[in-house]
Amino acid sequence: MKRTHLRLIASILLMFSTTMTTPFRSAAGLFAQQAGFEDDEVAAEPYRPDEFPKPLLGVRRFTIIATGAFPVTMFFGGLFYEFARFGYYSAQSGEVRGDYAPLFFGPTTGPRFNEDEQRNVLMVGVSLSLFVALLDFTLGRIETRRADNQSSAQ
Repeated sequence: MKRTHLRLIASILLMFSTTMTTPFRSAAGLFAQQAGFEDDEVAAEPYRPDEFPKPLLGVRRFTIIATGAFPVTMFFGGLFYEFARFGYYSAQSGEVRGDYAPLFFGPTTGPRFNEDEQRNVLMVGVSLSLFVALLDFTLGRIETRRADNQSSAQ
């Protein structure tokens, strides 16, 4: 497909997704009024602690943290990769390679990442985000065990 077709399809989907929620929202409000519900009865109640198994809550937290950390780790991973590439090519040639300088230190016409380097940057970002989520999961388990040990000791 051409790029213009994709833009047109994306625009139509965006338009439908934003305009179709209003009728459903008003239909739900009308149903609540006809059923005789008050506004405070329609409000959602918080989850109970026993509503979901603890392992599923841990998996959910892991995925949320990994997904949320991905943009940050992708940025810093790409930045680290640029500095490492600059150092590698400078050490390989025996002189400072200004064309490989990262960020605004180098020329705008410098060499770009090839496909392998782009894949490496992506893998660094994914790996770092999974590491952050795993670190959070491990620290959470340690905290839970300490809390359980303190409550059982008393």
